[in-house]
Amino acid sequence: MNKINILMPTFAMMLLLATSVYAVDVSYSFTLKYKDGKLNLTSIGLLDGTAPDRLNQPEVGYTLKVVSFKNEVLYSFKFSIDTTILSAADPSWFDEEGNQIYIPNETQKTINETSINLIFPYFKNAKTVDIFDQNNTLVLSIDISKYATCNTNGVCDHNENYNICPEDCPKKVKCIYECCMNEIDYIDKSCVTGYECVNKKCVKIGTNGKETTPGNDNIVFIIIGAGLGMIALVLIVYVIIRKSSGKKASKNFDELYLKYGRRKNKRKR
Repeated sequence: MNKINILMPTFAMMLLLATSVYAVDVSYSFTLKYKDGKLNLTSIGLLDGTAPDRLNQPEVGYTLKVVSFKNEVLYSFKFSIDTTILSAADPSWFDEEGNQIYIPNETQKTINETSINLIFPYFKNAKTVDIFDQNNTLVLSIDISKYATCNTNGVCDHNENYNICPEDCPKKVKCIYECCMNEIDYIDKSCVTGYECVNKKCVKIGTNGKETTPGNDNIVFIIIGAGLGMIALVLIVYVIIRKSSGKKASKNFDELYLKYGRRKNKRKR
């Protein structure tokens, strides 16, 4: 078997994401090599576009089946490989006016080697592509699990998330911790600059978790600020009361002096 050239460009994963978000059609593209009655895979990739409807299929030929991780047939179709070619017309078969004057007994030739390209719909939960001959014998099985975005194993793993694989990933809820990064159950919630999320806590980068989190720092500052604010408020109230009390005492003294002080002065005279 020739070396398989697996084509997985960067845009392939972008196409997969676009399939779930923007409903863009994506298709598999297989190139198979036929030689002496045997099939081998030459290349495989993903294409942005709709696959042929395959309304007209041969009655006899190969059968391709797309199989899921649960061993379910997701899609199938029949195809044939044409190994005959028409012979080129020889000039001696025609007269000077272009009329064919000679008809050979055979105008077709049979070849034992050719290639065929197959384009068919993409499935996010496809695991293998199996090809059977006209006797329903498996002649080629191709692993395509690396292109899957949802392996339906009941575990939210690999690159799965709720948007592309709700079968394995439950809907995420708002993070109730200091931070959440790549959590199965919670929406991502990052830390402030200079801190990283470790076990749902914001830890200062480069301190191996020994530095306090920005959340704790804020609490300390809030407590200190609140304490200073209370002290300032008490001092302001105290000053106001002192000023108010001083004015009242002075006023009372003046009234008493005017009322009784003058009387005593008159008696002394």
